[in-house]
Amino acid sequence: MIVGGGDDSAINHVKFTTTHKLKRTITHKWFDDFEDSIAFDKFYTDGLSLPHYDALVITLRIADTVVKRIMVDDGSGACIIHPRVLMQMRPKDKIIPRCITLTGFNNAVERTSREISLPVLAGGVTLETIFHVMNQETAYNAIIGRPWIYAMRAVPSSFYQVIKFPTPWGIFSIRGEPHKKEIQRSINEAVSEEVDKLLANGSIRESKYSQWVANVVVVKKKNGKWRMCVDFTDLNKACPKDSFPLPYIDQLIDATARHELLSFLDAYSGYSQIMTAEED
Repeated sequence: MIVGGGDDSAINHVKFTTTHKLKRTITHKWFDDFEDSIAFDKFYTDGLSLPHYDALVITLRIADTVVKRIMVDDGSGACIIHPRVLMQMRPKDKIIPRCITLTGFNNAVERTSREISLPVLAGGVTLETIFHVMNQETAYNAIIGRPWIYAMRAVPSSFYQVIKFPTPWGIFSIRGEPHKKEIQRSINEAVSEEVDKLLANGSIRESKYSQWVANVVVVKKKNGKWRMCVDFTDLNKACPKDSFPLPYIDQLIDATARHELLSFLDAYSGYSQIMTAEED
């Protein structure tokens, strides 16, 4: 998500008023005099669902535009930006054609077509950063690689979900964007509760045959709770076909005559309700 910039913006709960007053040029002088150590305390794990394997995704101000969904990747030798971000920024005569080759972990080759130099504001420090434009579908709006990380003397930690770097005013920290863990936690709890209930009443049992495993499908009900469903598509394909169709509804009604209980009708939840006369 990209939000147009203005005079007043907030990044990770840090208020930035007039941006031009906060711009600084990075020099090696105050880096050489840097004596403070960068450490990660245990309190950074507060609010995190451990263990986790989340990437470090932050929000930065790039060229007077607040850009969210920026992945910090110290394994990337280039800074990448998506064309949709540039459409929001509308840079004037800053994009130049340049093709570089990027090699992935599996030696997959991707080529960029253009590059642009943009100011990145973080912790009150503005650094001109070269971004390579890659027109590939991705979940992130940009990737901050080693060129920006090393120039800022930044130390990222995906485990603690924070990146720290020195500034003339001390150590500055940017926390990672929160992940949607609460929804996943409630889904896991609903699935676990339903599985425990089915195990307790003997409806299911543990199976050692992994080829019959099917992922559960969770659907949100009107009351806000979650309903667990199971996809039996693969199992039905492997089972013999039943050539006998289901009975008609009048046959089902006749079969229920003179019975006091109907265990297969769920009248409480409103499923399979059939209008009948009181004398029947």
